[in-house]
Amino acid sequence: MFSNCFTKKYFTFSSAKHTFTLIRNGETIWNKDKKWVGWADVPLSSFGIKEIKECANVLKKNGVHYDVVYTSLLTRAIKSTNYILDELNCLYIPVIKDWRLN
Repeated sequence: MFSNCFTKKYFTFSSAKHTFTLIRNGETIWNKDKKWVGWADVPLSSFGIKEIKECANVLKKNGVHYDVVYTSLLTRAIKSTNYILDELNCLYIPVIKDWRLN
């Protein structure tokens, strides 16, 4: 199964045993100004927070559950992860942060 929420922030691939979801962080203040972000640790914009919360709400409505989450060391990715896990009531699951995901 392959799905895409209206914010175009994630897609999910499911098999009989596993579900894999990729989620892009919300918009940053540099994205808003059409600047390339890359590895710079730029914070989310207010719109980015809104869109990641909307994405989290779509995941919740679809009954998505996670056993583990992987994220980069960038603040925007960690905050996006936290907004999603909070909405899903999953703040207790392991979050593995790795610079190679930057």
